[in-house]
Amino acid sequence: MARYPGATWRPLPTSRLSGARMAAYNRVNLHVTAGIGSPFGVFDRPGAASSHFYVAKSGAVEQFVDTGLRAEADLDGNDATISVETEGGHPAAVANSEPWTAAQVESIARLYAWTVTTHGIALRMATSSALGEASRGLSWHRLGVDGAFPALPSVLAGRTQRGGGMRYSTVRGKVCPGDAKIQQIGAVLDRARELLRTQSTTSAPAPAPAPVAPGVPAPPYPLPAGHCFGPRSGPVWQHSGFFDHREHLRTWQARMRDRGWAIDPDGLYGAQTAATTRAFQAEKGLTVDALIGPVTWAAAWTAPITP
Repeated sequence: MARYPGATWRPLPTSRLSGARMAAYNRVNLHVTAGIGSPFGVFDRPGAASSHFYVAKSGAVEQFVDTGLRAEADLDGNDATISVETEGGHPAAVANSEPWTAAQVESIARLYAWTVTTHGIALRMATSSALGEASRGLSWHRLGVDGAFPALPSVLAGRTQRGGGMRYSTVRGKVCPGDAKIQQIGAVLDRARELLRTQSTTSAPAPAPAPVAPGVPAPPYPLPAGHCFGPRSGPVWQHSGFFDHREHLRTWQARMRDRGWAIDPDGLYGAQTAATTRAFQAEKGLTVDALIGPVTWAAAWTAPITP
C-alpha cells in the first residue's frame, strides 16, 4: 500500500472501488478532466470510474486511491496502471487544445518519478497500449482509444493507428488528454529523469494554493477572474451536474449557520443559500449579489462572529 507524500489524501469510500489489488505496476496513464476543479465528487458516485491521482492547474495533487489498489480509469489496463487525472477546461474542446500549466508539468513529473522509485514503473515513454514492453512507462489515455487520429509517426496517434492493444476506453474518438498535453509528455519524462538524477523527488513538494488569510479555508481552487460560487457561476464552482462541489458549499453553509443564520448545510445552492448569502453581504457592507466570490468567502472567516 502506498500514498504519495506530495498529495492531499482524499480517499474514495471503499464502496466506490472494486477492492482488487494491483497485479503489476506497468505504467502511469495520464488523463484530462472535461471541466474545472477536483473530480472527487464525480468519482464518489455509484458505478463511477475513478483515478488514483488528480493534478490541478495550480500543481496541487490529490490522491483518491491507494496505489496498492486498482482504480477504474483505464478499462483493460486497470490491473497494472496508476491513473492520473489532470485539470483541463470546459467544454471538452478547450481541454484538447490547452496545455498543462508549468506547475502541472512539474507536479506530474514529480509524481511519476515517485512511482518509478516506489513501484518500479519504467523510466521511458510508452509507445502503444499493446501488452508487453510497448505499454510500459509513462503513458496516456489515447494510446488505448480508437478513433480517426493522426497517423504514425505522430505522437498524437491513437490505438487504431498503433496497431491495436489494450482498450483504455470504449468511447471512440476520445481525445484524452488532448493534443497540446500529449505534446508535453516528453518534457514531463525529461523532468522526471532530471529529478531522479538529483534524487530530489520529495525535497521540494509541488506548491499548494496559498490560503486566503490565516485561518480561512482556501476556496476549492484558484478562481479565474470574474468567477464565483453561486447561481450564475456556470461551470466554475458549481458545474451543472459534472463536477460536484457540494463539499465546498457545505463548508460555506456551515459557516453561515455558525454565524447565526438558519441554514441547512445540504450542499445545494438554492433560495435559502442565496438569501443567506445576500443577508451576510449586506451585514458586512459587501456587494449584495448572492455570489460567493473570494471577497465574500474570506469575509465569512475574517469578520468576527457576533455573540
